Amino acid sequence: MALLLVLGMGGCTKKVTESLGGSLQVDLESWSAVVPYGGPGTSQIFSVSVSGGAILPATVTSSQNWLGIEQSAAETPFEVNLRTVLFHSSFPGDTLPIGQYSDTVIVSVEGAVGSPYRLPVELTVLPQLRLSPTHFY
Repeated sequence: MALLLVLGMGGCTKKVTESLGGSLQVDLESWSAVVPYGGPGTSQIFSVSVSGGAILPATVTSSQNWLGIEQSAAETPFEVNLRTVLFHSSFPGDTLPIGQYSDTVIVSVEGAVGSPYRLPVELTVLPQLRLSPTHFY
């Protein structure tokens, strides 16, 4: 929601745009995680707020099924928990394969300046390291 004020003065027009909600604030710029194949996964918590303490409706979305979002819709301020999803029936063998993955989490807050906010996320799934007792001699 924004207020648009048009000031006219002798043939000159000036537009002033001011957000009624304040500026979107997210305390995480990006997230990178490295996990072993087959788990365990990992997670990251970040905060979403609006300057001035405005309470506005917000949504948090991603496009990949390997990235879980807890608290995907709320009113500001709130915390979001991102978590890696390593086991899912849509994955080959029900486990996220070894490789590199990327996604962008979109934080949208209605009426806030700077919305939507784009948070890049990268995940690397590595082979599990298996050591036998002979490796310790």
